[in-house]
Amino acid sequence: MSSKQQQYPLIIMSHGSGGDRYNISWLAEVFASNGYIVVAMDHYGNTWNNKIPELYIQPWERPKDISFVLDKILSESPFKDRVDTQRIGFTGYSLGGATGMWIAGARATDLNTDTVRAHSAHELGSLVSPELIDTIDYTPATASYRDPRIAAVVVMAPALGWMFAENSLEQIDIPILIVAPEHDAIVPTEKNARRFD
Repeated sequence: MSSKQQQYPLIIMSHGSGGDRYNISWLAEVFASNGYIVVAMDHYGNTWNNKIPELYIQPWERPKDISFVLDKILSESPFKDRVDTQRIGFTGYSLGGATGMWIAGARATDLNTDTVRAHSAHELGSLVSPELIDTIDYTPATASYRDPRIAAVVVMAPALGWMFAENSLEQIDIPILIVAPEHDAIVPTEKNARRFD
């Protein structure tokens, strides 16, 4: 780390479903070369080499990962005194984008097994069985996972637009930049990124 200044802004990064921290390393390099401390983690149970079906259908666990890692960075890491705590941002891709919406203050609608089953077949395929969907408690999805330490969010092709309550999106009070392609076969822009717009 450069010693040119005492503190640096921090960016926390979140990968897409079934990816890992290396998927957006190209962007981490851009931030780091422009004076940011960059933190990227694997979301336990939701990476290409660590697939836990229960966690694939509980995406609200991901913003908890972000807050946990931020706690550790600010209290125990070698960087703890080098972070400008007034300039902490977040960026995420796909399901990482949905993670960013939770971090910014969005909340999920009241979910039930029928709703989740209807929307998860395309995204999860054979990984999650209908029987497993019936065993999950969906109440935690509606909780707030807003982390007030994060001052701005950038989301790329955010997923799960259907899951979020519109009135909660209207109450987000930090800057959010949404980047999405005009057409997206995996995470359709009209049903996802434009829903957050």
